[in-house]
Amino acid sequence: MNNILITGGAGFIGRNFIELLSSNYGKIYIIDNFSLGLREAFSSDKIKVIEFDLKNEFKMFDEIDCEEVHEIWHFAANSDIPSGIKNINVDFENTFITTLNTIKIANKYKVKKFNFASSSAVYGDWDIALKESLGPLKPISNYGSMKLASEAALCSFGFKEEVDINIFRFPNVVGVPATHGVILDFFKKIKLNGFLDVLGNGTQKKSYLHVKELISAMNFVNSKSNENINIINIGNNDDGITVKEIAELVVKKYDNEIKINYGENDYGWIGDVPKFKFNTDKLNNLGWRPELSSHDSVELAIDEIFNRLNL
Repeated sequence: MNNILITGGAGFIGRNFIELLSSNYGKIYIIDNFSLGLREAFSSDKIKVIEFDLKNEFKMFDEIDCEEVHEIWHFAANSDIPSGIKNINVDFENTFITTLNTIKIANKYKVKKFNFASSSAVYGDWDIALKESLGPLKPISNYGSMKLASEAALCSFGFKEEVDINIFRFPNVVGVPATHGVILDFFKKIKLNGFLDVLGNGTQKKSYLHVKELISAMNFVNSKSNENINIINIGNNDDGITVKEIAELVVKKYDNEIKINYGENDYGWIGDVPKFKFNTDKLNNLGWRPELSSHDSVELAIDEIFNRLNL
C-alpha cells in the first residue's frame, strides 16, 4: 500500500479525507501548523503527525522526516479570503510558498503523484459556466491568484520530473468539522448578536458541494485519471444556491424570530466572485456525479454544524 503525505491534514478537508480514505493507504504523514486544524488525537498507529508551518523553509527537512512517501495530497493554504485581500503576504506565504515547499518535499522523496486542492477562484468573475479550458484566467482575489500561481508551479514540476499531477478546482465546500465558511459564520453572528448581518445583498449565488462528496470525487479521479497534468472541476453543475436562501435556512433552525440585515452590494467583499456555476462535464464523463445538489449539500451542512455547535 502507498504511503501518503497530507499537508493541512488536521483541517476541514484533511480530517474528512483521513476519516474516509485512511484504509486505502499504508503510512500516513500529516503536516499541519494547527492555525485552524483540530488538535484532536489521531487514533491510528499508522498516522504520524508533524507540526510544522510550511511557509517556513528553514530547517524544513530537520522537522519533516518520513521513511518513504509515494503520494502527496496538498490541502494546506490560507482559507480566509478577505484577510488575503487586505494583505497580499497572507496568500503569498500561506498558499503559494506552502505549495513551493511541498513541491520540494515531493522532489526529495521522489513522489510520483501529487494531488492539489485548487479553487474556482482561479477563474475570476465570468457570466458563463466555468470550464477547465476557459481562459485567460483572471482571478480577482489574492487567494485566487496564488492558487493559480501554485497550479502553474505544479504543472512545470510535473512535466519536468514526470510526476502525475491532479489539480482539483473546488467549489464552495460545506460540512463538518467546518473551520470557516458562510454557514459557520452565520451561526456565529447569530450567537453573538441575536441577529444576522449578511455581507452583500443576498443575491450572490454559487455552487456548493458536501465535503464527503468532494472526498469521494477526488478519490475517484485519482484512481481513474491517466493524464500527466490533470486539471478538473469538482462540484455540481446546477445553478447553485443564493446567500439569501442560505441565510433563511440557517434562521429556520431557531424557534425565535431572527432578523436578517442585508447589505447593498451584489458581492460580499472586494475580491468576492458574486456568482459562479461550474461546468463539470469532464468529471461526469469520467464517471462521477454527486448525489446531492448545492441546495441539498447546504441543508445537510446546516444540520451538521447546528448539531455540532449544540445550539
